[in-house]
Amino acid sequence: MALAGLMTSTIRFYSFKDLPWGKKQPAVLILILLVFLAIVWNYSEIALLLIACSYAIAGVTLHLIRYARQHSSRTVAP
Repeated sequence: MALAGLMTSTIRFYSFKDLPWGKKQPAVLILILLVFLAIVWNYSEIALLLIACSYAIAGVTLHLIRYARQHSSRTVAP
């Protein structure tokens, strides 16, 4: 039920389009990616579930933070 609500909501989720893939030495990023893929390969059920849940929770959390900041900046002190 909650996932259906998220699918039809206007909450914006991070798209990872601004990651710096064009660095001269992306060795650390490649190493992290390989470890990530190894974990998904060996523990696919748990890892993919945790990734999906983390992504959904992070999107909602960031939306709530943006909402709170936007409404707190509108309040004018007397």
